[in-house]
Amino acid sequence: PMSIGVSLGAALLLNAKASRFKALFRTALFAPVVTTLVAVAVIWRYLFHIKYGLVNFGLSHLGIAPIDWLGDPRWAMPTIMLFAVWKNFGYNMVIFLAGLQAIPQDLYEAARIDGASRWKQFLHITLPMLGPVLMV
Repeated sequence: PMSIGVSLGAALLLNAKASRFKALFRTALFAPVVTTLVAVAVIWRYLFHIKYGLVNFGLSHLGIAPIDWLGDPRWAMPTIMLFAVWKNFGYNMVIFLAGLQAIPQDLYEAARIDGASRWKQFLHITLPMLGPVLMV
């Protein structure tokens, strides 16, 4: 569920007309999907290393003590959940983006003329039209 929500949010941002560098972001966000699991695991191992990891390096500059992300039982599961969401994020995002681009713009235009807010458009147009995509 978390992966689906985050992916839908990213797809909505990439589908917005004001988005810049759409192709770059789409490629960067889809890259983890086509990268092998072993390569991604090695990268994450280096990112979250207790002594040399980039995450702990950043935290140390904020005055926070290093955390054993993969060894401490309190932090291991959230870290692995974040890894799983990040790994599958791009695939779901591309599927949602395709679904969003298939929604006729006439529906949004009619809703705007009728005075519907963006939230109402999302609830009454976007989500129902994404129904088939959500079922996949």
